[in-house]
Amino acid sequence: MGRTDELVELARLLRQVRLLTVTGPAGAGKSRLALELVGQEVRGKRPVVSMVRLGPRTEPDEIRRQVLAALGETPGATPPSVAASAAAPDRPENTGRDHLLLLDDCEHVLEVCGRLLTELLPDRPRLRVLATSREPLQLPGETVFSVAGLALPDAGSDTVLNACLRSDAVTLFVDRARAVMPGFRLTHDNAVHVGEICARLDGLPLPIEMAARLIRVFPPAEIVTRLEDRLALLTNGWRLADDRHQSLRASLEWGYALLSPEEQALLRRLSVLAGDFGPDAAAAVASDLPGPAAAIPRLLISLEAKSVITALADTGGPTRFRLLESMRCFGHDRLIAEGEETGTYERLVSWLAAMCLPLHGEAVVPSATLERLAKERTNLTHALHRLQSGTDERQLLLASALAAVETADGRVTGTAGLVAYALNRTAPDSVYRTVALAAAAALAAGDADGDSAFRYADEAVELEHGRDHPELLARLLLLRGIIQHLRNGRTLPAVRP
Repeated sequence: MGRTDELVELARLLRQVRLLTVTGPAGAGKSRLALELVGQEVRGKRPVVSMVRLGPRTEPDEIRRQVLAALGETPGATPPSVAASAAAPDRPENTGRDHLLLLDDCEHVLEVCGRLLTELLPDRPRLRVLATSREPLQLPGETVFSVAGLALPDAGSDTVLNACLRSDAVTLFVDRARAVMPGFRLTHDNAVHVGEICARLDGLPLPIEMAARLIRVFPPAEIVTRLEDRLALLTNGWRLADDRHQSLRASLEWGYALLSPEEQALLRRLSVLAGDFGPDAAAAVASDLPGPAAAIPRLLISLEAKSVITALADTGGPTRFRLLESMRCFGHDRLIAEGEETGTYERLVSWLAAMCLPLHGEAVVPSATLERLAKERTNLTHALHRLQSGTDERQLLLASALAAVETADGRVTGTAGLVAYALNRTAPDSVYRTVALAAAAALAAGDADGDSAFRYADEAVELEHGRDHPELLARLLLLRGIIQHLRNGRTLPAVRP
């Protein structure tokens, strides 16, 4: 369902290259897409088609036997070279038709497949190979086609319902929901929840189908809530499917087991990053791992190749990555199981707090600092919520950073509540309290609450007197003066903390 553009491009590539590998994360529908492509080729009566499902097979001799049998050959026989092909007039080499071999699920036997294809392709000029795998085979002449999730609802549409009606992911959900509840319909009331289900499942067909089949028991709004524990919820794969397709957890565990120990360790630590991230964030949360920090980019490249993380295009700076939400949930589950959660979150908070320090020590916060903090907005929010269960004074810094970013952007969405909560949870003599008071003052001024703004600013000035931070005191005095002018009805530029 959907994937029309992908099928057109894959069909074009299949006519141009001899080895085409479809890659993508767990549950992306690689096998289904490849089967549809092969079906198109069969209906077009172009190549002779054979298929080998590798599934749980790992024995090299058995894989070789299966592949040769699919090609109509006997293990140990002489390869059908071009010179010898006249003796076999029914072979693809002599019929003018290609032989298309589909190798499905190669990721656990990459070396075996690589050696076999390196042997087969040179001696069989009519042979073309379509492979599916979570990572490329990395062979000469290979073309890689990456598959992501299905299209999600467009936030720019006029209504949520119209956006959902144009979404391939939502269309799949509705189709599978109707298979178990024929009366199910997408409506104005449930569209927002169906769209959220698909978005939180990253548009991936396998978990979307599992979620849709729950519609007989739970309405869409309740499914959204229950996705907080998606690994326990999505266990209703097709009865006759492979073990790894029986549940979301099994699918993710299959890929996790194929990672090296150091890749597994990095994945677990990346799970504390709720938003996209750069190599610097990855190095910070993984700074406890043995080996130099310079190894982190290599591991990120490997995780991207294995469809564990996604490299984001055109981020306006250094490359940033994203961990799919279901993989993040699985990684966090493993992080807790390994007893690594507390230490990893501490490294995340320390890294973010260090990034926020210019808010405390500079007379004018550098624009580069604000830009950097803006990129970490989601991670700041996630870390702040984690801190607010206690009295750690660094929550004042993180809340102030969010206020500074959102004030600079001209949009404030609940940040005032986060700042107020941090002020209430921490000690009144905290070294970072004045920064949070300045943030609260700027937010109140932006909300046209001049009295509250002046009260916050005045408290910040009084608290900072006697401390050895003249740059910060100067900024607080300026802020208080601006707010006083605003209270007197003067028009001034936007107030920043």
